[in-house]
Amino acid sequence: EAKMAEEAIDILERESFNFSKFLWAHAGNEGNLKVIEKAFSKGMWLGFDQIQSEKYFEYCSLIKEAIKRGYKDRILLSQDYDFYQQITECGENHPCASIFTDFIPHCIENGINKDVLINILTNNPANFYDI
Repeated sequence: EAKMAEEAIDILERESFNFSKFLWAHAGNEGNLKVIEKAFSKGMWLGFDQIQSEKYFEYCSLIKEAIKRGYKDRILLSQDYDFYQQITECGENHPCASIFTDFIPHCIENGINKDVLINILTNNPANFYDI
């Protein structure tokens, strides 16, 4: 939530923490662009995760806005799909690969450059984890 993110930012600032080593997970659940902008401007990484079909439009919009503001190199994407029972009930058609088969094409169709998305999915995790 935005309130918790702002509190974390304040604590990290007081401790002179290196924001480039901090990941705000589930940031996509927060639609408060003011707080998202503040986190990005400090150098934080934002995890837009739990990407599921009912959130495609919302997440695509957040990613587009982050790219527009110059933060494409601070985004991490994942499905964070840990709902084992739901997955097993889907049988062979479980949605674990939908970030690649559905979400990325959705983003491309809605104006996000394919090469930027590839960079977000490949280079960003490598940079975050210092690989």
